Amino acid sequence: MLSVPVMFPRRGRMNHRIVIIAGGTAGLSVAARWRRLGMRDVALVEPASTHCYQPLFRFVGAAAAPVSRSARSEVDLVPQGVAWIRDAVAANDPSERLVQSESGARIRDDAFGAHLGVELAWDLAPGLSRSWRARLPAPTTRPASPTTRAG
Repeated sequence: MLSVPVMFPRRGRMNHRIVIIAGGTAGLSVAARWRRLGMRDVALVEPASTHCYQPLFRFVGAAAAPVSRSARSEVDLVPQGVAWIRDAVAANDPSERLVQSESGARIRDDAFGAHLGVELAWDLAPGLSRSWRARLPAPTTRPASPTTRAG
């Protein structure tokens, strides 16, 4: 297993060349792409320790796969050389290139900020939240950033 630097930020400032909000499939893919292109200072902001591979959910819904197959450890998926900031986003100001985390950290990007992610609206389908909560390990139910929503 490769070593991934994991940061639990406290109040203060952090600077990274590239900051990616959300450690889902899209965020992990963008982080890996930047690393393959030679970018050395890439940070990924994601609070969840468990990654839920959402494309598999359609097979779970069709009873073709167990829900447990969609869950993976986030640390095993973060690309080598990417700093994982283990915190949630409280505020996001793309024009200022600034992300404020729930713990109070101020994370600034120098060149590129990718603000990815969707909100899983478990409660919009009657009974879905209750039945999946029992099967999935603590899904992240907040949007990746206050300015990004699906639908």
